[in-house]
Amino acid sequence: MIYVVDTSEWINPYRRYPEEVFPSLWKHVELLISDKRISSPREVLDEVKRGQDGLVDWLKMRRSMFRDTGDLIGKANAIIKEHPRLVNPNATHEIADPYVIALAMWYRDHTVDLSPIIVTDENLHRISGIPYAARANGIQTCKLMEMIQREGWTF
Repeated sequence: MIYVVDTSEWINPYRRYPEEVFPSLWKHVELLISDKRISSPREVLDEVKRGQDGLVDWLKMRRSMFRDTGDLIGKANAIIKEHPRLVNPNATHEIADPYVIALAMWYRDHTVDLSPIIVTDENLHRISGIPYAARANGIQTCKLMEMIQREGWTF
């Protein structure tokens, strides 16, 4: 499996489970990064950069997991067209959500051995969120705890 991580699932765990208190969690994440089994679109890093905490530095040091999405613009726009409530039309910056879904779809279509799963803490039943739009496009989603369970991590 390859995990495509939404902005919220970088921000919330970083704040709730700081590396200095939960080092083994972050070591497991590091292994996923080094195995190229965890990824996010560049727009996720851009959203995180709007915050001013250590997460920005932590992610910048792992920049290799962020995928440039120039070739995903068409797919992201199609997702927005299908699910206009996924983005705020008045936003003054690029929204990562459609790129998260587009990247997972790219992995589905271009990798035989890695099934993509989007990791997001958004409500599974909200019709304007990532899980709804992802399911409509044949992509699974899970929350961080489910990813931990799938990977068999224990602490």
